[in-house]
Amino acid sequence: MKDYGANSLDIIEVVSTSMRELNIKIPRAELANITTLDQLADKFVEFMDKKS
Repeated sequence: MKDYGANSLDIIEVVSTSMRELNIKIPRAELANITTLDQLADKFVEFMDKKS
């Protein structure tokens, strides 16, 4: 997301808001190695699947 000009606060806001909207909770350790929007989307899908 930094490639799009997002700073660390922007990234936290996007992730937090997305998790709240999707009603999922992803541990910070799981998010630590994510560097792209595709990886973030894949992680959201993974946790949505676990929720079902």
